[in-house]
Amino acid sequence: MNKIKELASNFGPSSVIFIGSGVSLEAGLPNWYTLIDWLKDYTLNLGACTKLADEFIEQNDLIEATTALRDELEPLGKTLTDFFIEYDACKIFKEGEPGELLQIIFGLPSKSFITPNYDTLIEKLYLVTFGEPITSVLPSDTQRLREIMKATSSDFIFKNHGCINQPESIVLDGVRYRQIIHSTSAEAEALKAILNTRLILFIGAGLNDPDFNHFKDATLNLFGEHAADCWAFMPSVTPEQIEHARKHRGVNIISYDVTTDEDGEQDHSDLKAKIRLLIQEIEKYSPNVTYQTTAQEARFQEGALDNKLAEANERVSVIDKMLIGFVAISQEAAKDICKDFVTKTCNCSIEIFGERANFLVQSGLIKATENFFLTIDEEFSKEAAAYAEDAFVRFLAE
Repeated sequence: MNKIKELASNFGPSSVIFIGSGVSLEAGLPNWYTLIDWLKDYTLNLGACTKLADEFIEQNDLIEATTALRDELEPLGKTLTDFFIEYDACKIFKEGEPGELLQIIFGLPSKSFITPNYDTLIEKLYLVTFGEPITSVLPSDTQRLREIMKATSSDFIFKNHGCINQPESIVLDGVRYRQIIHSTSAEAEALKAILNTRLILFIGAGLNDPDFNHFKDATLNLFGEHAADCWAFMPSVTPEQIEHARKHRGVNIISYDVTTDEDGEQDHSDLKAKIRLLIQEIEKYSPNVTYQTTAQEARFQEGALDNKLAEANERVSVIDKMLIGFVAISQEAAKDICKDFVTKTCNCSIEIFGERANFLVQSGLIKATENFFLTIDEEFSKEAAAYAEDAFVRFLAE
């Protein structure tokens, strides 16, 4: 199946869109290299040394370059928060206006976002479009984090690296990045819940983007390579890189062409065209999608499988879908084989598998004998079989 059609067949308002720094460039926001240059300039103006940071930049290790600059600021009584408040160019994070690309993205049926960007472009466009503010969630907002963990939550923006409106919340250096990846905080739990229940679409991030790599490292740390349902539009990616990312990073990449003019300006028209095509294909694959005109209007009606799981559990779990799908494909599946499939595919423990299997049996979503699980002959089982098919084939091939 064509990749855009495949994505369209699975994308709906319950999906989450990851907005990378590339989306903000049209508004004049800096990319990673420009931001580091600003921080270097701020550090040099205070009389500190940037030699180590320059070495990291030469190695293309931008996060460690930021850490080195932070270390230079500390003896001067300055912090990264001071940089965002005092450096004049950082005003653009508040003053920038949404560009064409973000407006096109708003044509997708989901208005749930994760972004490492510090700017307020999404908040501004949502307010103009729907006449009310979007729910903005920072890592310190424990109550709101709990809300977006629910599979039924929508119309939010999880600013996992902070926001310019609260510059002390901004995550930029390597120490904070690593703390997030290995944390057991409410933020990590929210990230885990979203990844476990939602399709994630990356827009505006490249394969070497530090924010993308950080997010994928967190994903792999939580789930392994194949459990999360992740897609990405990325510039000029080769077929070999696409296959490598699918196999080892758990990401389905749709590549688009980028052209550069005489002034070095990049043209991302092909990305915009592909997102427009995705919107058209979603309309074909999901005739039951109600596109929102206000934040309070009718939401997308999920398929039979997600409806059934949400009704029974108030969430839609990858583990549940994989188990129901495996049993549906097999019709009658030995419990030990089911256990091997789910624990390997979803990178979960035997205890979690047992808990989820018991829940599905008690909820009437699969049947069980002493040694076998049996499928329920209903529409949700067929959907689960289609969902688990690729993982099922990989499991048999191992």
